[in-house]
Amino acid sequence: MVAIRNSDDLARWLRARPESRLGPDAVALSCRCLLRAVPQLADHMSVSEVVAVSVFRAAVTLRVATVFPRQTHGIVGKYEGAAVLAEEAGVYIRLLPLREGSAPTFVNAATYLGELATCAEMAAQTAQLAFAGGKASAIVHHAVKSCGLPASILARSLGAGHATAARSAFWNAISADVAALELGMPVSTLVANKAIWVASNAGNKSGIGRVTTPPPIAASWQKLKTAMLALGQDWEPWVEWYEAIQWGRKPFPKLTEREGESLEASLAFIGDAMWRAGASEVNREVKRLIAEAHERSGSTENPEQYDKLPNPKPSGLRPQWGEERLTLPGDAASTDVPDKALLDKLLSLKGEIGDFVEDVEDETRKAEKEGRNLNLDTRPLSYLRRTASRITDELPPQHELFRIFHAGDALKNYAKAVEAEWPDFLAGRYLAICNNIALAADKSEDWRAIKREHLDAKQAAEVPKVSSGLADLLEQEPEIVDPAIAAALKSATDDLERALDAAGRTDTLDAATDALAIDLLNGTENVLQKIAEAGLWLYNSRMGREVRKAPGYIADGFCEQFPKETKRLGGLLAKLSVWGPVAAGGGALAGKFGWLAPIVRLFSKDAPQISPAPPAKDDKPRVKEAREEAADGSGTGKVKPKAAPRKPNAEKPPAGRGRAGRGRTGRPAKPE
Repeated sequence: MVAIRNSDDLARWLRARPESRLGPDAVALSCRCLLRAVPQLADHMSVSEVVAVSVFRAAVTLRVATVFPRQTHGIVGKYEGAAVLAEEAGVYIRLLPLREGSAPTFVNAATYLGELATCAEMAAQTAQLAFAGGKASAIVHHAVKSCGLPASILARSLGAGHATAARSAFWNAISADVAALELGMPVSTLVANKAIWVASNAGNKSGIGRVTTPPPIAASWQKLKTAMLALGQDWEPWVEWYEAIQWGRKPFPKLTEREGESLEASLAFIGDAMWRAGASEVNREVKRLIAEAHERSGSTENPEQYDKLPNPKPSGLRPQWGEERLTLPGDAASTDVPDKALLDKLLSLKGEIGDFVEDVEDETRKAEKEGRNLNLDTRPLSYLRRTASRITDELPPQHELFRIFHAGDALKNYAKAVEAEWPDFLAGRYLAICNNIALAADKSEDWRAIKREHLDAKQAAEVPKVSSGLADLLEQEPEIVDPAIAAALKSATDDLERALDAAGRTDTLDAATDALAIDLLNGTENVLQKIAEAGLWLYNSRMGREVRKAPGYIADGFCEQFPKETKRLGGLLAKLSVWGPVAAGGGALAGKFGWLAPIVRLFSKDAPQISPAPPAKDDKPRVKEAREEAADGSGTGKVKPKAAPRKPNAEKPPAGRGRAGRGRTGRPAKPE
């Protein structure tokens, strides 16, 4: 694995990249390095706001270019504007001490703030060259400069005491980015889903793991955040945006993925004049765009629009479109702690559980030899063994990690029996294990969200029917849905069934079973949401509606497979139209899947398809045929143009054309 320790190492690595990867990789690295440098705006914020505006403009523009590839062509003209704005900001801040006459500390700050503006300028020019067919040597030069400058900025802004450690963390983070890219991670995933402070981790499939933000940089961000909010210039949106981005989270979680893409693109598309109007004006415009996007998101829209779908629910099951089919992410779960720290905690738990189980068994054997009857409830031991068996030397993906958390959660149900029946020295260790698992689980935002939701006993009893029914359907479509998804649904269903049986299926629901049911129900809905988003894009494209290539959250590789996958996808959605929770209204879960019903009806055999334009009278038979083809997945859904009339002396078509003397539509040819 390549270790990047300085600008020369980075330049060599970039020069060795394939031509097709050089541009996107260079832009992704420039974007992430610029984001790491943002906290160094903290000093003299009252006069450096012009630099802050230029840095945030460059950062959001590069993020849109890398995370949302279909926006690349529309945003090309904005790279130059971002570069010019940053260049002007650099000139302004460097000249300020000469005009004002300032203390040496301010002169030093102006120097590194000027370098930060240059960093934004170089990053924007990297994108301009990469997406406009620039020379490879120029792309490498600008990318290396934009990535190397932050190290110099850290040395100037943090001082000698912290500079060495911060600079080391900075180059370690670049090395981790490079490792991920070498392992084939798409730039969109790296920029959108990974924390900006990472380190190489060979134990993860992605090659990287999150680490704690270097303390002096974290302190600089808190200082900058306080200063920005104190200025009263509407910096709040940028603070919230950055705090989400630095941890690899969505900046606008209340919006759908499509709505979030549109909003971030609209920020990048803000005109040059507005950016030059100053922080107050441009921030007010940013605030307005964000508010309008959220207002639109709450409005009622046509269910046939492919971007109006439920947001992903908190769950261990969060599938995504891969290059060939819907699949489960292989990356380690995202939590509030560095990956290595969480893995170390889990491995420690595994050892602790193993020692405890052995000690309980030894104590039981010892009591039997001595003729004593401990009368221990040994059911907790099976949960402990199951929990330990799921912990491996690699940090598991989220759906596996949550199974560990659920098993640990179930252990709490036996706490009272353990305290009452077990010897004190064993009971204390048992409760300590339960507490340690709960502490590890609490580091996941999704887990905390699951714990805030609740179902009643009747609803929880319906969940296994819903999840197992969906799993059965998905098993019939392995070409378009990874069998691992159906397997994960069935495993979670079995866990919930066992929990319900153990509780006696009463009218009350314990907290552990409640969390298990919510996780499975939300995961089921997440699977359906991903299938529906692909189906709605397919339907709109068939009906001739104006859609760009595909939703950004469906992988380009999968879209290339769509011509041969449309019939399978349409068939799966047609099956979902008669699936129990949709057809019967959901039973005790009524309303949970109401959003899906109008979507899958578009693919049912008797769906009332809509033509993109009113047909002429003599076009009616062909409109009917186009609708039938759209419903069964065999056609585009568009009306075929009517054939030109034959000339009287035209030759007859060769025998055998079409199907047994029929035309391309399958209807008998008209007589001459």
